[in-house]
Amino acid sequence: MAGRPSELMYVETPLLEQLKKLGWTVVQLDDSEKHDPQKSFRESFSEVVIVSRLKAALKRLNPWLNDVQIDDLCRQIQDYPHPLKQVLENNEEVYDRITEGLSADNEETGEINCPVRLIDWTDVDAYDGPDVTDNDFLAISQYKIRIPGKEEHIIPDIVLFVNGLPLVVIECKAPDITEPMAEGIDQLMRYQNRRGAEEPEGVPELFYFNQIVMSTCFHDCRYSSITGGVSHFMEWKDAYPYKLRDINPNGKPSAQEIAVAGMLEPSHLLDIVQNFIAYKDEDSGICVKLVPRYMQYRGAYKIIERLRNATKGEKGGTLWHTQGTGKTLTMMFVIRKMYNSFDLNNYKVVLIVDRKDLQTQMFKTTKTVKYAINIAGSIDGLKDLIKNTASDVTVAMVHKFGESEKNKDKKDKKKSGSLEQRTSVSTFPVLNTSDRILVMIEDTHRSEYSELAANMWKSMPNSVKVAFTGTPITKTVDNFGGYIDTYTMRQAEEDGIVVEIKYEGRATDSEITDHDAMNHAFIDIFGYLDDEEQLEILGKYTVRGYLEAQEVINEKAADMIDHYINTVFANGFKAQIVGVSKEAAYRYKKAIDALLPKKIEELERNNPNHIDIKQLKKLKTACIISSGGANEDAHLKQYTNESENEMIIDGFKAPFGETGLKGGDGNYGILIVTAMLLTGFDAPVEQVMYLDKKLTNHNLLQAITRVNRTCGANKKCGYLVDYVGITNHLKDALADYADADRDEIMASLRDKSKDIDALNTAYNEIIQFLNEKVGYALSQTSDIIEELCLDEELREEYNGRFSVMSRLFDRVLPNPAALEYSEDYKTLAFIRESVAKVTRNPRFSNKDASKKVRAIIEEYLTVNGVDMEIAPISLLSDDFLKGGQSKKSDRAVSEEIKYAVREFININMPKDPELYARLSERLEQILEEFKNNWAELRKALEQLRRDIKAGRAKENTYGYDATHEMPFLGLLKTEFFGKKTFEELSDEQMTMMKNLTDDVLNRFKQETVAVNFWNNVALQQELRTYIIKQLISPEIKKFVPDIVKRRKDIAQKLMELGYQHFGRDD
Repeated sequence: MAGRPSELMYVETPLLEQLKKLGWTVVQLDDSEKHDPQKSFRESFSEVVIVSRLKAALKRLNPWLNDVQIDDLCRQIQDYPHPLKQVLENNEEVYDRITEGLSADNEETGEINCPVRLIDWTDVDAYDGPDVTDNDFLAISQYKIRIPGKEEHIIPDIVLFVNGLPLVVIECKAPDITEPMAEGIDQLMRYQNRRGAEEPEGVPELFYFNQIVMSTCFHDCRYSSITGGVSHFMEWKDAYPYKLRDINPNGKPSAQEIAVAGMLEPSHLLDIVQNFIAYKDEDSGICVKLVPRYMQYRGAYKIIERLRNATKGEKGGTLWHTQGTGKTLTMMFVIRKMYNSFDLNNYKVVLIVDRKDLQTQMFKTTKTVKYAINIAGSIDGLKDLIKNTASDVTVAMVHKFGESEKNKDKKDKKKSGSLEQRTSVSTFPVLNTSDRILVMIEDTHRSEYSELAANMWKSMPNSVKVAFTGTPITKTVDNFGGYIDTYTMRQAEEDGIVVEIKYEGRATDSEITDHDAMNHAFIDIFGYLDDEEQLEILGKYTVRGYLEAQEVINEKAADMIDHYINTVFANGFKAQIVGVSKEAAYRYKKAIDALLPKKIEELERNNPNHIDIKQLKKLKTACIISSGGANEDAHLKQYTNESENEMIIDGFKAPFGETGLKGGDGNYGILIVTAMLLTGFDAPVEQVMYLDKKLTNHNLLQAITRVNRTCGANKKCGYLVDYVGITNHLKDALADYADADRDEIMASLRDKSKDIDALNTAYNEIIQFLNEKVGYALSQTSDIIEELCLDEELREEYNGRFSVMSRLFDRVLPNPAALEYSEDYKTLAFIRESVAKVTRNPRFSNKDASKKVRAIIEEYLTVNGVDMEIAPISLLSDDFLKGGQSKKSDRAVSEEIKYAVREFININMPKDPELYARLSERLEQILEEFKNNWAELRKALEQLRRDIKAGRAKENTYGYDATHEMPFLGLLKTEFFGKKTFEELSDEQMTMMKNLTDDVLNRFKQETVAVNFWNNVALQQELRTYIIKQLISPEIKKFVPDIVKRRKDIAQKLMELGYQHFGRDD
């Protein structure tokens, strides 16, 4: 060991000591001992398995076996069906043997094919230390093994054995050498014969049993599976359910300490091996072995905890893991863990998706679990599967919860608005009242607020429902419950699971050549319409007409081509262009195809960046749009063929020069769309999205994360190039990724019963209106339509009442309570649309209006090029809010600062309500005082931003920590004395508040130390009750007479504030 003192002292020995504390038997061999096989319980260095310990475990776990059978079973375990070099195939076979066991005849009882356990899996949930387990957890350092066919050896630093089977290999490297992690990973590759050497340099058999390979230098520690490449080695960042202070009470634990506690604690390791390992066929056709990411393990663990421990009605919730982090696989891990748990294996599981590709992906992934798996192919089939009491897995599309069979052939036809077609979603009956049903719903925001989802809820009224989403919105949390676990885009970037997205803002330099002529042209065409209808056309089609104008598109397309060839194509990646409409997509296709040959000619003359011109000449573009039915414009129809588009997409996913899985041409490099492929489309080879269409909220996030999937070492980032100015929408959407916003959503959940009552009132009022003012019952549809067409005042009142009911109906969905109003709601909607069609000016065609407005714009618009408005910047960078300020006017900068300040206040308000309420009030005062005085407003806002950044640093904090304690005193001051300042309060009032603050803080610090406090409803209720008792004490009542009436509300606010400051593991 003299040659590696740093490695031994700072990495290997601490790791072994930590394992020992966790319950492992540790054998640390020195330089002489490692050359004696008997010191590691073997006869020779050719042995990989420790047979003596395997035999002992077989006898311990299966006492009915005799010695001859045990010898035979040991041979079976080490009898590999595939050649030596086929490591993965042998590994999968051995994995099945380890997890499922073997079989032998019980010669004592005469029973045949009795199960033989290799591992006691009850330790997953019931491990209580080395003295009360039937498993043998052994860690050996310097485990020397002979390379087959050679007189050479490998010596892994640490090998972990369970019952003599080598499940984990760890390579330790000194932290003071150059690139210790890279060297450790390279050594693990050598042990596996994965470096491409001509001669064998490793021991494949060691990795037939392997479940985890790990490289560590103490402060950095990464793991993977036997198929993982260098870039696939990940850090295990959360040792849940351990808290960080449990791992290292003296300070922040190292990456090694977290990984060992999180992955290698005996029950955790067995849990990972039994429930979190998967073998998956990639799109490339290659099979890979997957080990879980820490957020997948944590998320699944928390769902299982809820199923076991939460009270009825509290078991469900929302799992927010950002796109690209493997939510489907997390679902499978949950199912596998349920199947292998004695108390949860009688659950029925229903997996709901809203797209066929997700259903196919999920069905493939479900092969990793042991449940019977059913695909619901029809509505009746789905009903039968739900009724069935069997503990199985059903995968279904949400549309099966109501789509009428007779209307299937109409799905792709344009809706005519007839009442018959609008009633195709029928109400489901109650099908299964069991509370042992788990419904997991993927990508909830696209489907769960419809009647289909309401049917799903009604059909299984007592089921536990868990929403899996990558882009959360408030209604998801409102309907499914609070967050079970979160994993944000920023965390995914930091972990290397996705690449960062670089944002670039572009602006088109254009001008109107003759405003008066343009206005006259508009009046000539639309002058027959009233003012309101003219405004509607201007509002709807002016921006669209501008974005569809061919000259504008030509300039933007030229800018896109330059950016794409030099920034993206040069590295072998592909692009997506998003136009405002089908017409825009078509025009972009025409422009790009015209520009490419000219660009190639230019590069043939001068190619300073050494672009691959030969490949560029093969580059293909495609316009992919959905069919608009029989009336689709002829020039657009050619791009709506589903089977052709499917092959184009298949080729686009493949690298240049190759073919897709279905034979698609890999030379498709630029896809042009308007709505398709913005969600649920996973093509890691796509690196840039050129956005020429306004998108907002989760739709925007779903779209831009098409470009942040990892794809080899050359893809350092994804690009979002914005031509329509969506920065504010981005900031709004990205606000959901702040922890404070997440918790604010939790704190502002709506009272659902109030919405239901409001819907009932709105429904009764519109029915009463029809009966009393219109003079007809709802069933007299034709008479109502005729009356509303004749009377404008009645028509306006009806539209107003219907709008109120429509908004409430949408808000209540997917609660089954909305279904009571469903049929009448459709009839009311049909009435409104019918009246609108009859009363609309027959010469007013929306479709024609769009074309006419575009023609006017094209005639009077001049485009002078495209300029960079915001230079490339990471979306999640703190500088994103400040992008381009130095070049902007006082007004523009003021708007940016106003937005940034408001966003910062909103994000941080939950952490310190009193402080940020004051700052918010000050912001509004500044905006009012300096209204339209942009220079002074800019100065005042910049000062406010500096003050906000300082926080409470300049204020008297009365001995409390400014960040984590003073907010509690501030909250109590606001609740007790309103807007009075601390200086305006008496000494007695201050003493009362400080005593209460001290009491509340001490209680939070004591109670929240409990493991999983913030997921334990009972513990939280105890603390809430304690706070309420303190609030209504005589000392408080003396100064706050109405405290009894407000005690629960104040206690809840204190609990929410407590979560902000004591609710984090770190």
